[in-house]
Amino acid sequence: MRLLILDEPEQRLDPDARRRLAELLIGEKKDGVAVLLATHQADLAEAVADQMVALEDGEVIADGRPTDVLETRWAGPGEPGRGVVRRRRPHSGDAPVAAEQAS
Repeated sequence: MRLLILDEPEQRLDPDARRRLAELLIGEKKDGVAVLLATHQADLAEAVADQMVALEDGEVIADGRPTDVLETRWAGPGEPGRGVVRRRRPHSGDAPVAAEQAS
């Protein structure tokens, strides 16, 4: 098995280039490559990943299918939730998102 590890590969990419990156990573998956992707871009993670892990301060605060993780709203009523994962206890910062994809 081959493993591709990427740490925020979308940095400094415009939206079109980010979409092309997602297409390339999906192609790698189809070719049997496992992809481990660290990103703050929820749309990229959702497009590419089969499994997502949300981290904050090195701790796992959510894991599961990307749609499930991104739909979770820990921030409280009236605060944004889609694409922003926040920790279960009150905190002012957004959690970075790490996504993992294995074929």
